[in-house]
Amino acid sequence: MRTSSMVFVLLAILVLATPAVADEVLFLNGDRLTGKIVSATGGKLLLKTEAAGNITIDLAKVKTFSTDAPVGLQLGERTPVVESRVGAGAEGQIQPETPAGTPPQPLPIKDIFAINPPPPAWHGSAALNGLFTTGNSETEQLGFNAHAMKRWPDDRFSLGAEYSYGRQKDQNTGVTSTTVDYGAGFMKYDHFFTKKFYGYGSFKIEHDGVAGLTYRTTAGPGVGY
Repeated sequence: MRTSSMVFVLLAILVLATPAVADEVLFLNGDRLTGKIVSATGGKLLLKTEAAGNITIDLAKVKTFSTDAPVGLQLGERTPVVESRVGAGAEGQIQPETPAGTPPQPLPIKDIFAINPPPPAWHGSAALNGLFTTGNSETEQLGFNAHAMKRWPDDRFSLGAEYSYGRQKDQNTGVTSTTVDYGAGFMKYDHFFTKKFYGYGSFKIEHDGVAGLTYRTTAGPGVGY
């Protein structure tokens, strides 16, 4: 057998003999599961396994767990996410990776707010409305409104717009008049100093054709609770 062939065979044996690296969850009752820790929130951990797919695990039943790659650890709703590989710890604890030369810093599992939390996303709503009546007069009214908001641990940005237009026709005279012609748009940025106390800056523009208002703008800072 040629030397190159022997090297190939030896490498193949080593690969087959090397155990597959995976995240591991050890339960209080001694059971263990391996797979890939996807995320955790609300006291529930999501583990992706090859044999059973995604499994939701109650963290209250977990003794400890470990990961083979860094995961995002968040210890509070308003705290930053820290990327760290995790090693198994004592009961009810894990051992985040620490820089060389620093002492171990065990982390209680109950203090974990989230693992791999999703990035901030836009949330919002939109609605379209209409009103049509007939009788001594005919009324037509259409409108829409839309709002969107994005929230970070300490900041929030929101914006929105609305518009309504309506007219009314007198059946006796045949005269049609505009009853509603109102539109507005706004932007607002909030910064939270505490969970409830925040400062903000806002901008709003309005139009009201019935009131003879071409446009009006309002801008300024403020505080809220």
